[in-house]
Amino acid sequence: MIKKILPCLLSFAIILSTFSALPFSAAESTGNLRPVTIADSYSADGWYRTYPGGSADTSTRYIEIAKEGADDVGSLHFVNSGNQGDMRVKLTKAIAAGDYSLNFKIKGSRTFAESLYFVEDGNDAGRVQLMPGVKSYSDWTEITLPFTSRGGSTYGFFFSQFNAAASIYIDNFKVLDASGNDMLDGAGNFCTEDTGEETSKMQQPYEYVSSDYWYRTYPSGSTADNTAHYIEIAADGADDPGSLHFVNTTPESDMRINIAKTIPAGDYTLKFKIKGSRTYSDQNLSFAEYEYRDTPVQLMDGIKSYDEWTEVTLPFTSRGGSNFLFIFSKYNWQTSIYIDNFKALDASGNDMLDGIGNFNRLTSGGDESDIPEDVLALNDSKTANSWYKFSDGTYTAIRKAEIVGNGCFDNGALHIRNVTQGGDIRVCVNKTVPAGEYTLKANIKGKKGVLSEAFYFSSLSDTANSFTFFNKNTYADWTEVTSTFKTNGGSDFIIFFSQYNGDCDIYLDNLRIIDKDGNDMLDGLGSFCTDPAVGEQTEGKITPSLISGNAAGINAALPERALIGELKAADGAVLLNGKKNTNVKFKAYADGSMDISYCANEGDILSLDGDFTDNYYKKHIGPASFRYSGGKWENLLTADKAEFYFFETLIENSGFTSGIDGWEQNSLPAGSKDTISAEAAGYDGAALKVTHSKASGDSVYKVRTSKYIPVTAGATYKLRLYVKASGNMRLGASLRGNGSSAVPAESGLNTAITNSTDGWQQMNYTFTLPQDATLTGVKVQLDNAFYSSDAEILYDSIAFYRVCEPGDVNADGSLDILDMIRFKKVRAGIAEYTSPNAADINGNGYINTIDAAMIKRLLLGLTDYGSVPEVAMIAPDTAYSYNASARAYLTAENPTVDDYAVLMTDSAQDIKIVLECPVEGAKFKVEYGTRADYSDAVTVNTTGKSIAVNNLLRNTKYYVRITATANGITRQAESSFKTADIGPRVMTVGGITNVRDLGGYETSFGKTTLQGLAFRGAQLDIKGTSRLTAQGAELLGTDIALGLEIDLRTASETGGLTKSIVTSAKYLNSRIGSYTAAFSSDQKELFRQIFASYADVNNYPIYVHCVYGADRTGTVCYILNALLGVDEKTLIQDYEFTTFSDAGLRSAATNAEMKAFLSSFCALSGDTPAEKAENYLLSIGVTSEEISTIRGIFFGEIPIN
Repeated sequence: MIKKILPCLLSFAIILSTFSALPFSAAESTGNLRPVTIADSYSADGWYRTYPGGSADTSTRYIEIAKEGADDVGSLHFVNSGNQGDMRVKLTKAIAAGDYSLNFKIKGSRTFAESLYFVEDGNDAGRVQLMPGVKSYSDWTEITLPFTSRGGSTYGFFFSQFNAAASIYIDNFKVLDASGNDMLDGAGNFCTEDTGEETSKMQQPYEYVSSDYWYRTYPSGSTADNTAHYIEIAADGADDPGSLHFVNTTPESDMRINIAKTIPAGDYTLKFKIKGSRTYSDQNLSFAEYEYRDTPVQLMDGIKSYDEWTEVTLPFTSRGGSNFLFIFSKYNWQTSIYIDNFKALDASGNDMLDGIGNFNRLTSGGDESDIPEDVLALNDSKTANSWYKFSDGTYTAIRKAEIVGNGCFDNGALHIRNVTQGGDIRVCVNKTVPAGEYTLKANIKGKKGVLSEAFYFSSLSDTANSFTFFNKNTYADWTEVTSTFKTNGGSDFIIFFSQYNGDCDIYLDNLRIIDKDGNDMLDGLGSFCTDPAVGEQTEGKITPSLISGNAAGINAALPERALIGELKAADGAVLLNGKKNTNVKFKAYADGSMDISYCANEGDILSLDGDFTDNYYKKHIGPASFRYSGGKWENLLTADKAEFYFFETLIENSGFTSGIDGWEQNSLPAGSKDTISAEAAGYDGAALKVTHSKASGDSVYKVRTSKYIPVTAGATYKLRLYVKASGNMRLGASLRGNGSSAVPAESGLNTAITNSTDGWQQMNYTFTLPQDATLTGVKVQLDNAFYSSDAEILYDSIAFYRVCEPGDVNADGSLDILDMIRFKKVRAGIAEYTSPNAADINGNGYINTIDAAMIKRLLLGLTDYGSVPEVAMIAPDTAYSYNASARAYLTAENPTVDDYAVLMTDSAQDIKIVLECPVEGAKFKVEYGTRADYSDAVTVNTTGKSIAVNNLLRNTKYYVRITATANGITRQAESSFKTADIGPRVMTVGGITNVRDLGGYETSFGKTTLQGLAFRGAQLDIKGTSRLTAQGAELLGTDIALGLEIDLRTASETGGLTKSIVTSAKYLNSRIGSYTAAFSSDQKELFRQIFASYADVNNYPIYVHCVYGADRTGTVCYILNALLGVDEKTLIQDYEFTTFSDAGLRSAATNAEMKAFLSSFCALSGDTPAEKAENYLLSIGVTSEEISTIRGIFFGEIPIN
């Protein structure tokens, strides 16, 4: 069997180098500027939001004024993750009629190049697209476009929901007249002068849905907050800073503030503190579950005021909802009321709100950068493994040492303040450091009044050996200082600061004593915080090891603390399949692991070669390559350029199926204890293992073939192999000739491996033998250089073959009729290629009729393909309707879905059929179907080189016939492929995500459920406005012809919808809850109606959905498929598959709800899921006849109408 291998592109190594501190961006140097805000309703003074179709902002779709700007603070930021509604932001500004220029800066990306324009109200014809045909700008880009005004007074931006996943920034937006005057008067700069007034330290409520922070909602008819009525998080709290504050002076608008928290169904106690007053005691100030907000708990029932903070407890019952809120009636006028320490306590005293009712900054969201996390303590006396003061007397405001929060890269730094001579300042650390020579590094900033006075670091018992921190009076920004540091050792070290330094204000951070192995002798204490962001940063060349990898990304090992945090790659440092890529994400951790996030496809090669930076250090990573193959990533090494190739070899026992027969050690040093042996677990079967002992010391020797391999002088040979290594070593390869000439070729020991590979890597070498060589054979030698440390290498799949000219398939050195004969015999299945790489004439990794036609022409001395349109199809043997991440999840053993599902819009993917024809301009007719006679075939006519097909049935063989026509000649080819038999049938429905066919599964009844009867997915509309594209509408309305849409959304989610937007479909709105709601008595009838609908033959095909097609939809589909006899593993997979859509990862609360549902489902009577589902349906009123009908329909025993 021929093995096709896609080798890597580059060798893998990492070169580390230091660099000075990165400057802060312009956006961080705010000066006296601050971003403006966007009003939530009409404003005559600035930008304001409008909501096309009434769709408010959410956590995944919103407009904001971001802090980051092109040249200063503030920019307009559009964020979108799906088709949730268009967005507008407007400005009241009169612009005289005439011609102008739009000048602005823009950056960001979007999935589709849909509408993003600037427009005058009432003049849609004059709108100007700001990114016409452009999907992304990787950096701020200045744009100038023509614009004509009709003399209006309102202008704005429009962002279409169909831009899909997008994050776009706009800044310095101007409407310029002929003289260069800005008609917007600077409003498009999105920032303004700061008034200097102190702002509240408390984070105000969010304007979009959040499970972590309180957020504002606006009931119908309400207005945005203003000075007359508003909700805020006030600084005043009952026991600590922060409380919820309602202010109202006029009966203008009701107010609400929500939290997206799940509270399981049950009885609880509301416990809180309250103070303040209102005019009337009978108006609504309450807490409620959103779905049951008409029956809230009144918090001040019959009470007008509490003069002081007063603790109140009240009973509360949850129905199991996931959203709760405070409701404040506008008729509570002349009101100022504070609420704090609000808890929903269960019987054990656990707060179901997880402390968010404390309303302090840390639990109310927002930018917390000025709130330090735990920093290390500066103790008053000596404390083990800690910092402490050394008898310095009393500190004052003008003479002190303190550990503060504003560190260089983390939350801790030592701050020394000194104004006059009030005594030396001495700060010590209790940490034992052995005598020796080290590298000392630290980050400093600030000013030092007298440069010559002492400010140093040393052992408390050895002050003669010290490190001086300041070499100039002022360091305006964080700067690294470093030098060699010798010490006689000790258990306590001191930072000494002389009182004679004058007026000083100094910060010190990331103090490290680094040994030769890169270890920080202070164990991170010099970061002055409990979670240091910077550790040892040794220099050197390293090769990271591949720890693990799947379709969602790679986990690789670096030396500990080499780089830490989010990494930025220099331009061109990341290549995907040979092309620049900026979508791959990198994050390194202090333990030396690095996550590389990228959603892979089979055969992808990810190459790294360039500078990568964390928040301080710059390192050169690469050249390095990873390949995604067979559901996992491989870490590749190569000594020369790689290409597609077929496995072939002249070496006997190249795969070590016969142990190490035919292999030997050569040039082994005297007394060496190194060995070679057979290893069962190789790259592809067995392997050869080289074991190097520390006792053998530094060693250089070869592992080689024991027999000479026949070769030809002047010929070129490829050596390709797989390596897996642990320890430190250098690798290379060479050939040993049997003639009198010198060794014909050596690669040198050019590949260095440090800290192991811990993963199979591919290496490739090319050797050309001299024309005058007097040899007839060579031994293939694997060169190894070891150090005085234990190490091990595994070698496997060693390919050594002659590089033949294209067409020389029998590898005899000449192209002749014998090659054509061999080619035909191989195609007939009665022979094998001697050189399959030579048979692949066009080098695309496939050998087919195109290559056969080219061999014929080569034999005639022709080097082109001619005019005959020979045709072939290239398609996967098994086709998958979902992406590689989902495939990896489905094929893994005991997977956790969160490890595979990365942020994505949908898992659906097209199946690509490549049309191979060497004649340019050929026209193709492609027919594909499930019948060998093509009687059900879909026909596609194209002049392109491939077609993309979708919505194929799962676990089904498809026949493909391709007809190519060119130059009046027609050629035809046939082939076939099969769709995957694992996972669901994922559908491509334009505009809708997470759509899957519920059929196609084998069942415990010995039957397979029919496909095309029942579908699940996300909502088809947003409050009556269709999300379907033309393709989606045609598919559901005509091709599938839906008979019934089961809508599980609430009234507020549907917007009062009463009929399906799919014209062929009837409509059932059943407003159920999810998970354990299925077992609730008040939901029983709703669930019965749903399953009764599946028993009606007049309803099919059926589409069921909620908003995302996740929780409520997942509950219904789990029960339905269980009833049909689908096994438990598949039931769980189908539920978890929603994670591969814009519904995203399930929250901890949602997972807990699912577990509760499964627990209740498993408790039902019955031995199998099918029996449990049947008994459940019987218990809610579904009849036995209806259950039999549902099964009969899905098993094809009862026809549908």
